[in-house]
Amino acid sequence: TRCFAFPCCAMATGLHVAEESAPHADDAPERPPARGTGQAAPPERSFERRTVSFTQPAAGEPSLPTQEITRSTLPVPRNGLTAMSQRFGPTLSGRSSWRFPSSPGDLPQYVQRAFRIKTFGLLALQQAIVLTIMVAVDRLRLWELLHTNISRDLQVQVLFYLMGLCNLICIMSLYCAKDRYPLNYALLVLTTLLSGVFWGLTRTVVSTTLHFQIVGIIGVAMLVALVVSSILSSLERKLGGPTIVVDSLAAGWFVGSVVDVLVMTLAFEATPLVVFGGVGLAFVLICVLVLDAGRLLVRCRPDDFMSVIVAMDSTLMVVVSIPFFVLSFCFLHTGDAVLNEGEDAEPSPQAAELGQPAEAV
Repeated sequence: TRCFAFPCCAMATGLHVAEESAPHADDAPERPPARGTGQAAPPERSFERRTVSFTQPAAGEPSLPTQEITRSTLPVPRNGLTAMSQRFGPTLSGRSSWRFPSSPGDLPQYVQRAFRIKTFGLLALQQAIVLTIMVAVDRLRLWELLHTNISRDLQVQVLFYLMGLCNLICIMSLYCAKDRYPLNYALLVLTTLLSGVFWGLTRTVVSTTLHFQIVGIIGVAMLVALVVSSILSSLERKLGGPTIVVDSLAAGWFVGSVVDVLVMTLAFEATPLVVFGGVGLAFVLICVLVLDAGRLLVRCRPDDFMSVIVAMDSTLMVVVSIPFFVLSFCFLHTGDAVLNEGEDAEPSPQAAELGQPAEAV
């Protein structure tokens, strides 16, 4: 028996603590092994009993009961949640960290991956539908019917460019309603159909097949970019957004160019000037798309996918009519400038709550 005296408290209350120790596990006699196992049984659990007693209170003071505190000498088991987190923490954090942004201000990787897949997929589908309509219009030789029924070439050209103007108006309307579902998808369908008919009637004013090659190369490029961006976004080594966008479109353009060279050379026996002219123009248009909408493909905000499609449709207008391309380009970038200015002028909610100007936050 050992006695512990606390200098201050013991003088005032007369508190004494007595500790009775039982033999520890190392000193306990060994138990015989369990039958049929041949292994020694685990040592008995030893306890340490402490008795805390208080002196008799003075007259008029309430009596305090004697308390016995029993504590096991074995390690106290940790909290269940703490033990589980320490045991499975690395695994759970490895599986859950993909839901968090890789850097401040960026969207999570899975959101960026889904955005690029959706955008490239819609572009590939749109170009496939446009190419199908173009081939159908060309096979039906509707452009010859226009020349047959309309005697003057000037009237044919006016009709052709009026159809191009309608296509341009649809592109502008799609830009204005890009965030209004389902109106944006309805305008996307209408724009796709008009683009197919408009591009299919291009032989009305020019006798070339460059527009077929360009649409085909861009369609294949977007399909390949979808696959490549999905693969690059799933790598353990995280790549930056600009690297994924540029590598995906570059790989798509290369594959599309190879397919175009093989088809035009083997199936249509086109001249090298026409073939490589289409390849070069497709490269220029993809570069214009990267310069115009590359930041949207890097930022990957879910509401910006329609803006990328509008940028692609307006870029294709340069092949048929440069004035239409200039008009659409000026309209889109003027709208972006106005929207960005409105976002910059909008005060932040934190500043409104604190009663401070937005510049001070």
